[in-house]
Amino acid sequence: MYYRIIIYMIVVLSTTFAVSGLNINKYFKPNRIWEARIFIGFLIIAISQMVVSFIIDFLEASKIL
Repeated sequence: MYYRIIIYMIVVLSTTFAVSGLNINKYFKPNRIWEARIFIGFLIIAISQMVVSFIIDFLEASKIL
C-alpha cells in the first residue's frame, strides 16, 4: 500500500518537472496567468494519474505471471 504513495510522489514530481518546460502561456489570452496555471495543474494531475495507473497495473500483472 505504501508503494502507491511513493509512486504517486515520484510521478507527480517528474510530471511537474516535465511540464515546466512547456511554454503554454502562448495558447492563452494575454494577462490570463491564473487560467494557465490552473490548466497546468490539471494537466499535471491527469498525466500523473494515467502514468501511475499504468505502473500499478503493470506491477500487479507481473505478480500474476
